[in-house]
Amino acid sequence: MLSLRDELAPLAERAGLKLSVLPTSLTVRTDVRLLRRLLQNLLSNACRYTPKGKVLFGVRRRGKFVEIQVADTGIGIPKDKHDEIFAEFRRLADLAGGAKGYGLGLSIVRRISRLLDHPVHVRSQVGKGSVFTVLVPISENAAQSRPIQAPRLPRHRTIDGVRVLVIDNEAQVLEGMTSLLDTWRCRVIAASNAEGALSELDRTGETPELLLVDYHLDHGRVGTEAIRAIRKRVDAGIPAAIITADHSPAIQDDVRKLAGVSLLLKPIKPARLRALIASVRE
Repeated sequence: MLSLRDELAPLAERAGLKLSVLPTSLTVRTDVRLLRRLLQNLLSNACRYTPKGKVLFGVRRRGKFVEIQVADTGIGIPKDKHDEIFAEFRRLADLAGGAKGYGLGLSIVRRISRLLDHPVHVRSQVGKGSVFTVLVPISENAAQSRPIQAPRLPRHRTIDGVRVLVIDNEAQVLEGMTSLLDTWRCRVIAASNAEGALSELDRTGETPELLLVDYHLDHGRVGTEAIRAIRKRVDAGIPAAIITADHSPAIQDDVRKLAGVSLLLKPIKPARLRALIASVRE
C-alpha cells in the first residue's frame, strides 16, 4: 500500500488533493502483481476525477476477507451508470464541468477482479464522491506468513514461450486470462469456442502445448467436447485443464473420462496455474 502511495502521490499533488493511506498488517491470498494493477487503476482514476478534496486508500476487515477501499470526494457517478463505467471503451458524459468525461478505463479492473475472484463494488453520489471496494480473502496463516509475492519458478521451470490455447465464452474472462498469461510471457491463442479455436490454429499454424478450457460454453456446449475436437484435429496427447466454478460430481466424472486433463476450480490460484503450465515442459 505504501508503495502505491509513493507512486500516486505526485499525481495527487499536481491535482491539489490530499492522498491519505491507512496501511494494514493483514496478509491476503492473491496475485500481488495483478491486484496492484487493479488498485493502480482505481487510485489513478480517483485522482484524475476529483476536482478538490481528498482520496482515501484504506482497508477494513470483513470476517475472513479484507475490504480494500478507494474513496474520493470527486464528481460522483449516477446510480444508473455504475455498470456502464466498467464497460470497454466507454466514457461517461461530462459530470463536473471541468472533467472531460469519466474516462475510467475500469474494464481492466473488472477483468482482473473476475480472474482473481475479488469482487469489486461501487457506491457513489453525484457531486459528493465515490467509494470503490475490493474484497480479498485473508491468508489462512496470516499470523505466520509474510505478504504474498507473485509466484516465482526456478529457472529450469520457466514458462516463457509456452503455447497456451484458452477457450472461454465470456469475453472479459478470456481477456483477463490472456492478460495474465501475457505477463508470464506465454504465447496465447484465445477463442470463445472450439470452432473459433480450430480456425485460429489453422490461421497461425501453431500447435498448442496446453489447453485451458472453461467447462460451460455457449449453446449448451461443454469444455470436454472442445478438448476432444482439438485433440482430434491437432494432437491427441495435448495436456489440458478444465476450468469451472461448478463443483458438481457430474462435471468431475466427465473430466475423469479424458486422459491428461486436470480440473481447476475457481477461484484459480495463480501459483497452481503457473505450475501446471510449467509441467508441460518437464
